[in-house]
Amino acid sequence: MLLAGAFGLLFALTAARTIGWQDSGHFVLRVVTGELDNHYGLALVHPLHYWLAAGAVWALPLEPPFAIALVSALCGAITVANVFGILLTLIGRAGPAVLAAVALGLAHTFWRHATLPECYTVTTALLTAELWCLVLLVRTGQGRWLLGMMLASGLGWANHNMALLTLPIVGLAALDACWRRGGWAGAGLLAAGAAVWVLGSLPYSSLIAMEMARTGDVIATLRSALFGTRFASNVLNPVPGIRTLAISTAFTLLSFPNLFLPAAAYGLWGARRIGVPGRLHATLLGALGIHLLFVIRYDVIDQHTFFLPLYTLLAIFAGIGFASLARWKAPIRRDVVRVMVVLLALTPLLYAAAPELARQTDVLAPFARNKPYRDDYRYLLWPWAMMDVSAERMSRHAMELAGDAGLVVGEDSMGLFALKYQRWRMQREAVQIVPELEAEQAREALEQGRPIVLVPQTVERPSTPAPRGHWQREGDLYRLADD
Repeated sequence: MLLAGAFGLLFALTAARTIGWQDSGHFVLRVVTGELDNHYGLALVHPLHYWLAAGAVWALPLEPPFAIALVSALCGAITVANVFGILLTLIGRAGPAVLAAVALGLAHTFWRHATLPECYTVTTALLTAELWCLVLLVRTGQGRWLLGMMLASGLGWANHNMALLTLPIVGLAALDACWRRGGWAGAGLLAAGAAVWVLGSLPYSSLIAMEMARTGDVIATLRSALFGTRFASNVLNPVPGIRTLAISTAFTLLSFPNLFLPAAAYGLWGARRIGVPGRLHATLLGALGIHLLFVIRYDVIDQHTFFLPLYTLLAIFAGIGFASLARWKAPIRRDVVRVMVVLLALTPLLYAAAPELARQTDVLAPFARNKPYRDDYRYLLWPWAMMDVSAERMSRHAMELAGDAGLVVGEDSMGLFALKYQRWRMQREAVQIVPELEAEQAREALEQGRPIVLVPQTVERPSTPAPRGHWQREGDLYRLADD
C-alpha cells in the first residue's frame, strides 16, 4: 500500500492538466462529448477505459483531461504495487521486489503514460493482476485465483486488444489447474472460469455483438474489432521496421538508465536457482516472448508505447535477477544494490536534463514536428505530462482569434481534437473547424465577415494558400488579413 500510495501521488502530481495532442486529445474529446464510437474502428474504442474515464469526469470537480489522467495515475500505481506483490509471492523477499517495482515506476515511458489520459496503464494494471492470480493459482491450486485470473483477462480485453496476447497463457494455466482437480470439480471450475472471462469482457464483447447485429457483416465486424479500420497491416506486419525499432530501443535505454535491464537478463535464466517453480518460469517466459514478438514487428510511429506490457514482464524478471544476487558474495551484493539505489535516485534528474542534452546534439532533427507552441525536445523527453501545455495554448489562441463564429483551419490532424475540445470547453458552437480550406468555405466566411484562422502543421511553413490577401502571423498561428 505504501508503494502504491507513493507512486499514485507522484503520478497525480505530474499528470496532464490540460488537453493534449494526438490520441490523448481524441480520447478526452470522445469522453466529454459522449462519443463511445471511434471512427478508426472497434479496436480503438477501449470501452473499459472509456467508462472509467467518464466516471472520473463525472465524479471529480476537475478539468476533464486532468480527471481522466488521474485514472492513468491510479492504474500506474496499481501496476507498480502488483509487480511488488507478484515478486513477493514468487521470491519471498521485499528488497529485490522494491528495486524492480520502483525501477518500473520511474521508467520514462511508463511514467509518461501514467500521467496521460490514455489506456496503457489500465492495460498493465490488469495484466499484472492476471499474472499475480496466475502465480497464486500455481502456488496454491485454489480455484478462486483461477476465477480472478480469468476476470482480469476478460477485463483486459475490454480495455485493449493486447490482453489477447496472454489469453493462450492463462487458458493453458486454467486447463492445467482444472485437469489437476479432475472430474466434475475440474469441469465445473473450467466452466466458471470461462463464464467469468465472458463477464469481464462484456464492455467490449457486447459492442461487437451489437455491431454484428446492426450490420449483419460478421467478417467486417471481427476485422474492425481485432485490427480497426486502418491498422490491420501494422498489426499483421511480419517484418520489424528498423527505424521504429531503433526509436523504441532508444526509449528503452532512456527508461532504464540503471541496472534494471542487466538484472532482468540475469533473472531470465536464474529463476529456478531461487526456487521459482518450473511451470511458473515457463509461463512467464512464454508471456514475455509473445509480447516481444508482437511489439518488435508492430511498425507504428509510437511503437515504444506498446512496450509497456513488455517492460512490466521484464520487471518481474528484474526482481528475480536482484533476488539471485543472494548467491553472490556479500560485499559485491551490497555494492550492486547501492549502485542501483543511487541510479534510481538520479533518474528524475536525468530526465530533467535530457531535453537540453539532446538539443545540443540536435538528435531530434529528423523527427521534429515544430507544432505551434510545442518544444519537441521537452514534449518527448520529459515524462511529466503536466509540463506540456502546448495543445492548450494552441487551441485556446485559435478560439480567441476565431471569435464567436470564425473558421479555423487545422492543418495538423493530430491537433484537431484539441481544437474541438476547446470549442466545446469555451462553448463556441458556431466556430467552424476544418482540416483543409475549401474554396466554398473560404468564400462564405469572407462574405459573412467571419475571421479565418490557420493552425499550421509546421509553424514556419503553413501549407494552405491564402484565399485572399495574406496570412498574418499571430504568435504561432495565422489570421487571414487583406493586403
